[in-house]
Amino acid sequence: MPVFTITGDVDPFLHISLERGEKIYRESDAMVMMEACLELRGCMTGGLGRALLRRFANGESFFQQHMEAVRGSGDCLL
Repeated sequence: MPVFTITGDVDPFLHISLERGEKIYRESDAMVMMEACLELRGCMTGGLGRALLRRFANGESFFQQHMEAVRGSGDCLL
C-alpha cells in the first residue's frame, strides 16, 4: 500500500512512496517530481461517458494519469 506524507508548512507537498507493483491515479498537472523507476501514462478511466461526466460535473481532467512503480520502489511529490 502506498505511503502518503505531507511535507512543508507554507506550500505543502504530498510525498508518496510506492513499492514495486503499486499504482496510484492522480489529476494531471499535480506532479512536482518523480523518480525514474516510476512509469507515468494518461488514460481515459471509466470509458468515454464517465470521462465526460467527470469533466463537466466535477471540473476534473478528461484524462487521469496513472503512476506505477514498475522498475522498483520510488517516490514522487504532488
